[in-house]
Amino acid sequence: MAAEHWNLLKQKTEYVNDAWMLLDHHIQYKKQVYLDDLITVKTYPQDPEGAKQPRKVEFYCNDELVVDSSTLWVLFDTETKKIKRLESNWLEKLI
Repeated sequence: MAAEHWNLLKQKTEYVNDAWMLLDHHIQYKKQVYLDDLITVKTYPQDPEGAKQPRKVEFYCNDELVVDSSTLWVLFDTETKKIKRLESNWLEKLI
């Protein structure tokens, strides 16, 4: 889901040819869901922390949060293979 979200937005950034690498992933299961339940998934980036880019992913069933996930990503230059430090306001440019 994060990759699809990035592919929709990257053309609006200066990072079109760069790639994201996952560093850390935390999942908290809050409530059980069942086969055939309709699940809504929401994802959004949060403010960067230096070179790290946090992202939230939330799963809802009947408008109730059932899974809460936090991930940390880094952006790297696909040519130099070096991590890029994002501008602190880079997300504001996407709005």
